[in-house]
Amino acid sequence: MQRLLIVEGEEDKKFFEAVFRVMGHPEEIEIRFHPSGKSNAIQVFGARLDLVTQATKARIGLAIDADDPRLNASDGFANTHKAVNQQLQQRHFNALAIGTGTSGFLSKGNRYADVLTGLWVMPNNSANGYLEDFANSTVAASERDRQSYALKVTESVMRDTHGGPSFEIKEHHLAKAVVGTWFAWSDPPRMNLGTAVSRGLVNIRDPKFQPLIAWLNLLYFT
Repeated sequence: MQRLLIVEGEEDKKFFEAVFRVMGHPEEIEIRFHPSGKSNAIQVFGARLDLVTQATKARIGLAIDADDPRLNASDGFANTHKAVNQQLQQRHFNALAIGTGTSGFLSKGNRYADVLTGLWVMPNNSANGYLEDFANSTVAASERDRQSYALKVTESVMRDTHGGPSFEIKEHHLAKAVVGTWFAWSDPPRMNLGTAVSRGLVNIRDPKFQPLIAWLNLLYFT
């Protein structure tokens, strides 16, 4: 059985590789990233579904950011969910439905009983935002003081109240800036989110992480 997860970028790929390792499923899932952005990842997801036949046995997932409609009017959770639903229904898959015990979505093909697809929209399948918002919400207890201080400093820079030179940090990019600042002060500096998961700085046992674990288990391991 093929198990495939499509993500937006290399950072996302490293994040999910680490999550699967910590879950005890290293290298069982093929993860492909598409650096051209979310719209390309959605198109690749649809193209993958075009290859499905009645003989196919596959689990195909898509994990993408909701992004923020302040940056692009076609972004945001609702528009992202709609765009993926359209890809599915054009190919005779059921509308996305929330999986049991998770906030993530699943869909089965009307014609393809052995194919299961799924969607996770970062951060939590309802809010606008990014993978970094999810990471900021699942910080390990040992790292919360450092991450909170990174948030405080980043907010002061964003609001130009830090007493230093001006920087351009857009409000909808705050989560990304906080993670970048927090990791810049870590050892090693400038680590990626996958390393943070592997080292336990981002805690997959955090209650807010569990819906993602449940979605991955439902999609790939049931």
